[in-house]
Amino acid sequence: MSGKPLCAVSVVVTSYNYGRYLRRALDSIAEQTERDFEIVVVDDGSTDDTAQVARQFADAYPRLPVTLIYTRNGGVGRARNLGIAVARGRYITCLDADDFAPTALQHMRSILDAEPEFTVVRPMLHVFGAVDAVWDWMVVPYEFGKLTRRNVVPYCAMYRRDAWEQVGGYSESLGSWEDWNFWLDLGRRGHRMTQVMEPLLHHRMSDDGKFATNLHRKLELIATVVGNHPDVYAESVVLAQRILAGVNVDAELRDPPHPVFGWSL
Repeated sequence: MSGKPLCAVSVVVTSYNYGRYLRRALDSIAEQTERDFEIVVVDDGSTDDTAQVARQFADAYPRLPVTLIYTRNGGVGRARNLGIAVARGRYITCLDADDFAPTALQHMRSILDAEPEFTVVRPMLHVFGAVDAVWDWMVVPYEFGKLTRRNVVPYCAMYRRDAWEQVGGYSESLGSWEDWNFWLDLGRRGHRMTQVMEPLLHHRMSDDGKFATNLHRKLELIATVVGNHPDVYAESVVLAQRILAGVNVDAELRDPPHPVFGWSL
């Protein structure tokens, strides 16, 4: 993006074979009380009807600024980077196979407008599907130390586009948890985060969702994130390397050098 932003918010929607949920997610954006936004849909090499659903949505809302991107499958980090690279908003928020509450964009944007000292605003989540609950633990008062222990920032949090540019975007080497890696990249550079104590995202929990299907890789993903931030986890880099090398570290995990590994148990 060059020059002045052309809208307040860019909503980057990525889909890999989630066509069955895509229209509901896109309709939730179209129904926002905030009107100064655009939608960028990235079809990450889907083999289902994702592309057709995206085109049908764009045709149904001809007055909405909708950009459709089709690419080979490269993972959600790469898909988000592709979408944000063409986005024209000064604020970015991402959406997968979930739905925004009608006031989500307006509430998050108003906080970033009013409080320039903050880079990221984090909403609460209403989880539905396999679980039905409101998650408020993700929006405890922000401290970088808490973020180093586990991800306390929802993937849909809204942030300033120039922060994405500063850290070089999302990691494209992670098959999951690229959002936590991104928040750590921001936090280690001193970016501050605030919260809105409302469940602004309806987050679908399902057995075939990205989070559920990667649970078996939890320890590997933690080790990868640790290895990506050696300045943050200096005492744990060797342990992370051993994990990624396939070494049995069960004994070491009973008293790990950093509490982040306790998240794997």
